Amino acid sequence: GTIYWFAVKFYESPRLRVYVFERTPASVESGNANQFIDALYEQLAFKQFSIGPFWYYENAEDAKALYKKNE
Repeated sequence: GTIYWFAVKFYESPRLRVYVFERTPASVESGNANQFIDALYEQLAFKQFSIGPFWYYENAEDAKALYKKNE
């Protein structure tokens, strides 16, 4: 079946020694489980993290909205 996810960008704060998520535009991606896993590993190389998988598009959009609201 189709699953959904979105990516967020992060960086390591050298002073605080923590990972910080950056506020960037994110779009919901879709595909199968193998595509999600491929995207997860590919995005880590670019210091991005995939949030998901979600089984419904609406849930992914709601999670993305909560992520942006709580930044």
